[in-house]
Amino acid sequence: MNWKSSLVAAGVTIGAAQMAQARAQVRGVDVAKPKEEDHETAAVRVRDAEGALAIAQKSLEVARIERDRTEKEYKRIQGLLAAGVISPSERDVAESAFLAAREQASSAELALTSATRNVDLARLAQQRLAGSIDDNEYMRQAHEAEIAALEARRGIVISQLEKMVVKAPVSGPVLAKFEDSRRTLPAGSPLLRVGDLSSIEIACDVLSEEVGAISEGDQVELLGKAIRAENASGTVRRIHPAAFTKLSSLGIEQQRVRVLADFDNTELQLRPGTRIDVRIITAEEANVLAVPERATFRREGQHYVFRVEGGRARLTPITLGLRNDTWAEVKEGLAEPDTIIFEPMSSLEDGALVAPK
Repeated sequence: MNWKSSLVAAGVTIGAAQMAQARAQVRGVDVAKPKEEDHETAAVRVRDAEGALAIAQKSLEVARIERDRTEKEYKRIQGLLAAGVISPSERDVAESAFLAAREQASSAELALTSATRNVDLARLAQQRLAGSIDDNEYMRQAHEAEIAALEARRGIVISQLEKMVVKAPVSGPVLAKFEDSRRTLPAGSPLLRVGDLSSIEIACDVLSEEVGAISEGDQVELLGKAIRAENASGTVRRIHPAAFTKLSSLGIEQQRVRVLADFDNTELQLRPGTRIDVRIITAEEANVLAVPERATFRREGQHYVFRVEGGRARLTPITLGLRNDTWAEVKEGLAEPDTIIFEPMSSLEDGALVAPK
């Protein structure tokens, strides 16, 4: 707790002591007698209290308008985030503004309660001078009004004290620190970035011409040096509706679509910002005839391989099925005992003599 919050806590303690004193005075109203006060002073006190009450009412109206405005804006931003139009950081800014406005409205309500009690107290004092009520009854009501006013002020101080306690929304490691020294900050200013490793997700950019084959729920294989477990996998959770332009490692502009995947990080313990490789499984077939992808080539819209027959390369048309970076499924054109050329040269022609290497 810093020195500012210590002062606020001291104010709470003093307020409690004042309320205890006022309650003791309520018990002694039978023997206590009020002193004569100046009528004009009492009238001025009533006018001042009523003026403060009017200001508190206006402040509450303004605070409620701002609270309602920021709440609508926050709900609108949430909808845009769900649609994938904006980033989570913009949602966080709107949320901070709404929470600050809501707290301001709450403080204004407490201030209005305090101002109302002060008006009651001032009017009771004026009534005592006018002799409109019994002295002892006046004292009792005056002390009770004073207690109510102290409780309202104490509520404001407690509210301020609670705002000085900053709680992290999740448990996890600190990823970034935005403030290194003590200073006054506006409401909603970021202090730390905390990571929740249990809710970490994978964000990958897929070429727009390939994303059409991907569906939500597809299995995702996790690969790379950062993956310390075998058969690490996840599931496609979301495919963003819009594409964006990105420069490849070769400096070529490509249209890509952001794909998000969920996975169990309990054993992997991947950190935010870690780079890994992923393979999205869009389709699977079991017990199929497959050839190396590098053995196939395309001519005039038809796929071919070179099949070895009698020591010669024979140009053989084939029909392909599922394909990935390594293998290609052959639906027609080859049989299991056939021998093919693994990586044919562009100069190889049908009927050329070949020998195993």
